[in-house]
Amino acid sequence: MRLSAPRALASAAILATLLDASSANAFLVARKGKPSSETQAVLARDGSTSVLTVAVKGGGAASLIVPIPKGAKPFVLEVDAQALASLESISGARVEEQWEQDPCELPLDAPPPLPEETPSGKDGAEKKGGEKKGAKKDVDAKPAAPERKLTALSDLGATQAEAVAALKKLGLEVDAPLEAAVGKALADGYSLAALEMGEANGGRAAAVGWSSEGFELPTQLLSGAGRSALDLTLLTRGSRVGVLGTPNFGVPTNLDVQPAVLGSAAEFHHQLLSKLGQEQQQAAFVQYAWGATACDGCSKPLGATELGALGVAAWPSASGAGELIIVADAVSEEPGGPDDLRTALESCAATTSGAQARPAASLKLEVLVENGKTKLAKPAPEGPYEQCVGKAVEASSLDKSGTLEVRWTPLSRKFASELVLTRVSVPVSEAGKLVFAARGPIEGGREIGPQGKPEQKVFEGVAANNFQTRYVVRHPWKGAIKCQVPQRGNYGGAPKNWKAPATKKLAANADLQALIVGGLPKLEAFKLAETKPAVVPPPTPAPSPSASVSAPASSASSAPSSSNPPASGGCGCAIPSSRSGAAPGAFALAGLLAAWFKRRLRRTQA
Repeated sequence: MRLSAPRALASAAILATLLDASSANAFLVARKGKPSSETQAVLARDGSTSVLTVAVKGGGAASLIVPIPKGAKPFVLEVDAQALASLESISGARVEEQWEQDPCELPLDAPPPLPEETPSGKDGAEKKGGEKKGAKKDVDAKPAAPERKLTALSDLGATQAEAVAALKKLGLEVDAPLEAAVGKALADGYSLAALEMGEANGGRAAAVGWSSEGFELPTQLLSGAGRSALDLTLLTRGSRVGVLGTPNFGVPTNLDVQPAVLGSAAEFHHQLLSKLGQEQQQAAFVQYAWGATACDGCSKPLGATELGALGVAAWPSASGAGELIIVADAVSEEPGGPDDLRTALESCAATTSGAQARPAASLKLEVLVENGKTKLAKPAPEGPYEQCVGKAVEASSLDKSGTLEVRWTPLSRKFASELVLTRVSVPVSEAGKLVFAARGPIEGGREIGPQGKPEQKVFEGVAANNFQTRYVVRHPWKGAIKCQVPQRGNYGGAPKNWKAPATKKLAANADLQALIVGGLPKLEAFKLAETKPAVVPPPTPAPSPSASVSAPASSASSAPSSSNPPASGGCGCAIPSSRSGAAPGAFALAGLLAAWFKRRLRRTQA
């Protein structure tokens, strides 16, 4: 995989903004016997609303135990197995293969050398995983998750004895450390709630939400269950997340590894995290930081439906963030159709009962235009929303016959483009709690970095997060070399007729140093600065009859800006629209870009 195209300058407009205080709580998965440690945890947080989704491998009865701040009113949500699977495939560590190309044939796409620092702007994100591309894809319609009867939360009691008895009734073996942790959680002002975990994605999963203040993670239950670290994915709005009061590192990425790692990326990554945790016992390790609607190397980024299912739909700030997208290229010369049609379809979405709560759906209508009159080739489907759309189309003046598509997505492209995924391995302590805060963007883990070499360092980002954990198996050129000055070290795709060898699972006690070509690099190169994200004031919204009717999805940057205020205690992280005027944020952006180009020029001339 070669990524040499520079990011478009316009992507710098997506600046991370400061995330206000919010809250997260630890959890415990109770099963027969010992607590389960193989969990996938996702926390979606904006304003004062948290939604925690937890999945555990394997079948059998399981319950999710969550400390809820006293006074908070928890609620239960449906779990979407597909959303969890998609998230894991995107944020998980990857092992890729690169083959050395013929040293006697200079590759036509060889990138020019870059300055030693600031790799920003050359990752090819616009081409394979950038914000703009992801924003276009997030509107794809997907079927809603199958409905399942939700189980109510049950309180485990107000005293340590009551809570321990309730845990034992669930089949959990409560030893002395866990019993002490239960008592400490109750003493620290939490009530313990249990939720039955239903089947999802080949295992068990549950999701619970609440409203509270303070972006912190109490760790008593996890520590009492013998955990030393937690693998947590945070889904936030505006910026990535860091851990306060402890060193933060990016996981060493772009490591060249031996072929034995092929087929065992998760095992290798887990063993590497364990080794790093032993060396830096109080450190937090960022494994992934990227815009939620974009990715590099994955088959497809998260869509609006998946993001909503991971808890975003429960945020008050997302209640009015839906978007109506009109794809009218086949029937109109005007982008998004004529004004009268856009106004009428907006009215259908706003006034039809239940339309705002619809999942991402696509309605395609065959339109016939004869003698200047518009009609449908066949009646619109039954339903108040569908009938309203059909009447609106027939009342409009379209240019030609063809297919008109109207899509409703619960999260607008602009709103979704503000969301950031941060996957982090955080230390667990029985004595304290983890406190999270917004942090500036970071980059790293791409094939083409400074001087045209793979990035083996974490860089401070200019605008967006582009950091991932990536391991590479490199196959040297084995053919004949028939030129006098061979150019070695040019890597690309597999040769013709390549047959992948059989792979074996890594042993639990594998020698990591032997598996990493050249050994593990110095961790200092991956230490993260405690840089706060830049704050860009939101633009003053222009008067408009609608913030939900959009031009065709092929023009992602044309989505109108939304002026939804955040919930109380929220971050107010509005992103300036590409169509807005010269708002105050534009001047802040101009100053930031000018400083960046000046710094880059000095380094180039040095």
